[in-house]
Order: sequence, then C-alpha cells, then structure tokens
Amino acid sequence: MRTTTTCLVALAALAGCSKSGSLVFVTVDSAAPIADAARMHVALAAGGQSHTSDVTLTPATFPPAHSFAVDVSQEREVERWLDEVVARHGGLDHLVDCAGISGRLTIPQMTVEQWRRVIDVNLTGAFVLLKLSQPHLAQRGGGSITVISSVAADHIAYLGGVHYAASKTALTGLVRHAAFEMGRQNIRVNAVGPGPMRNAMGGRERSLEDRQAAARNVPLQQVVEPQDIAEACAFLASPAARMVTGVYLPVDGGFLTGRGVNYRRYFELHGEAF
Repeated sequence: MRTTTTCLVALAALAGCSKSGSLVFVTVDSAAPIADAARMHVALAAGGQSHTSDVTLTPATFPPAHSFAVDVSQEREVERWLDEVVARHGGLDHLVDCAGISGRLTIPQMTVEQWRRVIDVNLTGAFVLLKLSQPHLAQRGGGSITVISSVAADHIAYLGGVHYAASKTALTGLVRHAAFEMGRQNIRVNAVGPGPMRNAMGGRERSLEDRQAAARNVPLQQVVEPQDIAEACAFLASPAARMVTGVYLPVDGGFLTGRGVNYRRYFELHGEAF
C-alpha cells in the first residue's frame, strides 16, 4: 500500500529525531498503512476533514507514538491537542509541521473561500502551531520547529495555485521572524522546501513518465524522495544544527538554481554534449 508523501516524511523524521529520546510531534495531512510490526497512529484534520489510520512500524526503528486528530487552523483544537500531548508524554522537544493542502486553480477559477482555506491550513495553521508550542518548548529548555514549505516559496506553484504559492512564500517570513523572537529561549525555527517529488500532494504516486520529465529540469537529474525531506528534518532537529535557525532550506536537487528551465537545452545552446 502507498503512504502519502507527508506521512512518509513525518514518520522518517519522527524516527530520526527520536533517536536521542527527544519528544517529537509531527503534523501531517493524512496517514496510511506502510508495514508490519508495532501499531502506530498518525492523524490530522486538513481541508475540513479528519484523517486517522493505523500505521505499522518496526519497533527497533520507531518510538511509541499516539494519534491526535486536529485541524491546525483552529487554535482551541491545537491547544487541547498540545495539552494532551504534554500531559501524556511530559513535554515537547521538536515539532515538524507537515500539514498542507493545495488545489490546481487559476485566479479566475478560485473562490475566496478556496483561497482562505489554503491560507488557513498552510499559513495560519503554522502560526498557531508556532505560537502554542513555544511555551512547551521553552519549558524543556529549548528545542526546534521545522515547517515544511515548498520551492513555490521562491518560484511559482506550477501544479498548484496562487493560494498555495502565497502561503508558502509567507511561511518564509513567518519562520525568519519566529526564529528571531524565539532564539532567546533556545528555540530554533527553520523551513524545508521540497522540490519536484516522486509523490504528488495527497499521496498519489506520479507515473514513471512524469517523474522522468520532472527530473530532466533538475540539475541532479532525479526527483526528490520523501526520505530526502525527512533527513533534512532530522538534521534540523539534531545537535548538529544547534546554530542553525531562521533558515529556508531547499531540498530540490538544484531545481531553484535554474528555476525549472530545460536543463539539457542549456548545454545544447553552449555547444556541449550533455
């Protein structure tokens, strides 16, 4: 069975960040089964619907975990969720915000309601999580928050819409300013920007033909795997990144260096064999 992109990122990040015994909480847009072993739950409400399902993990790889269904754009829901998490586990060390929704619409096609819903989940949801997790992180002597953004923050949302591009661009400013304010409490705030990925948002795996076409415009000639994003999240939550904060980190195989131009055509124009 396929897992969603955000679920794969979340679970791998959870495993990587938890090796030191830290308490890690990850928000995702949905969840799906992945293997056989210990049962785990991952949940979040996005787009107005709650999604919860069993996820099976290898006990030696993943720590015990629990599910909490919450709409990240609703402050009271998030507050209750965090209070329950802290009461059950004793604190919070790291937060990875993978919650995000989109929609393939042009400006004339988009309603104000559709605009608001994407902004509510992608941007307001991140703000709510930052705001409400801050005191819990501070109580533990500091920690980290990693927000999953997109290369759309520094480009366009080619497969999305203006609402998605605006939300991800705004996240860069949110992360930068939050890092400035929270630094005095030893809380680091960063963003990771995935480039063209193997999976589409929502978990649908792109066809081999689609992946190959996308890879042609990426200097490293590969699409990004969910594990690549998870590794970046694990790094940003680790002691190795203790002096890294306020950073937007593209994980895109070099996509933004050429802004998605035809990579092979560049060498053809300069008379070089690819």
